[in-house]
Amino acid sequence: MVAVPLGRTPYRRRGARTPEIELTNMLIEADPTNLVSGGVLMQRPALSLVSTVGTGPFRGMFRRSGTLFSQYLVVSGESAYLVTRSGTATLLGSVPGTDMVSIDGSASRAIIVADGIAYSTNGVTLTAITMPDGRPVTSVVYIGGYFILTVRDSQRFYWIAPGETNPDALSFASAESAPDDIVGAIRLLDEVWIFGEQSTEVFQQTADADAPFQPIGGRLYEKGCANRDTLCVLDNSIFWVGNDLVVYRAGSGPLRVSDHSLEEKLRAANPAMLRAWGFAIEGHTIYSLRIATIGTYVYDIENSNWPRFKSHNSENWRAHVGAQIDGSLILAGDDTDGSLWRVDTFASSDGDDEMERVVTGGVAVIDAPVTCENLYINVAAGWADITGLASEPIVSMRFSDDGGNTWSPWFQESMGLQGQYKTAIAWQQLGIISAPGRLFTFRVTDPTLFRISYCRMNEYFA
Repeated sequence: MVAVPLGRTPYRRRGARTPEIELTNMLIEADPTNLVSGGVLMQRPALSLVSTVGTGPFRGMFRRSGTLFSQYLVVSGESAYLVTRSGTATLLGSVPGTDMVSIDGSASRAIIVADGIAYSTNGVTLTAITMPDGRPVTSVVYIGGYFILTVRDSQRFYWIAPGETNPDALSFASAESAPDDIVGAIRLLDEVWIFGEQSTEVFQQTADADAPFQPIGGRLYEKGCANRDTLCVLDNSIFWVGNDLVVYRAGSGPLRVSDHSLEEKLRAANPAMLRAWGFAIEGHTIYSLRIATIGTYVYDIENSNWPRFKSHNSENWRAHVGAQIDGSLILAGDDTDGSLWRVDTFASSDGDDEMERVVTGGVAVIDAPVTCENLYINVAAGWADITGLASEPIVSMRFSDDGGNTWSPWFQESMGLQGQYKTAIAWQQLGIISAPGRLFTFRVTDPTLFRISYCRMNEYFA
């Protein structure tokens, strides 16, 4: 019997021509019930349709408890809506443009920044904010009663003091410890992080109404931000894609969390087409990073790995923006139309579309060739009924003996009808494996639960 290790993160270095490891639409967990490997690969949450909001695509989504009746504020297509947790939408007004938006809010007011213009809403109407000299805005942050508006192509940011509608012409400061322009800003606890093109400066609030924000000494970092839309607060920290196209987490300084494979993909993408959002579900805290048209890769903080999330007929996960109301309700907006989705751990398809789940495993052969008499995977067999399947769900397997350059045909095995919990999923007589070894890919597309606990080769079957 030979244990076949399963990939823990997608990985390929095209520059080094390494084999590709796939991990698509799967998450990793520790599993104390698995006495063989101690872990499990289980499918990502699927998407269940809640309602249709506007024409789409969604350009932004915001929700904070206590802000605007604790409802969702979304921009779909060129319109802004207030949306209840059940998906009922109320039109607020027009937000022209196609860019992603920045949103933040107080209890009674929220501001949306789109295409250089800041719009204010009280949950009933939507009006444009008048900026001094008509300066274009890039992002908005709310902290301690103040709204901060950063200015495009400058080091300047304005603030709107409590009770004011528009920023005063003298209510501004500059992030000028470094000479680069501001890309965007975000709040972390009681700090405002101002991200420039090549540097980051951290500000704090003061008791001085004439100068309510000042930089914190020793908190200038020589790492900027490639795109405002990658900024995300998760796990009491900030995540972002740096100007060097590396993903960072804020710690004592910027801490690298991406790997070489992901960074290779980031270098191949247009930085203007990066975006990210985050959520936490069943112990997994996820930073979902959409890398242009290349793919959506998610950083699972608990496991420090980067599984790929993918939707049917797309390189990306269609849930490209979202917001979380609590531990059980996460709503997400579609990247193409006005579909409002619920992130659903009990579904196995994205609406009516199949969800392809892919896992790679492999064995190395260094010395003499070995015979592959069989290949066995431990999965959740006998659960076909949970989605009403009338036939057995299928798991497919293919293999490669040359590092993934060429592959065998797909070979299929049944995962059993409802109640057939002892169904053994094994492929027999798979030939000879020579150096350097063999890669295996497992795939499930049927709308049924899929998890894989371990894989073994040349297992004995009585």
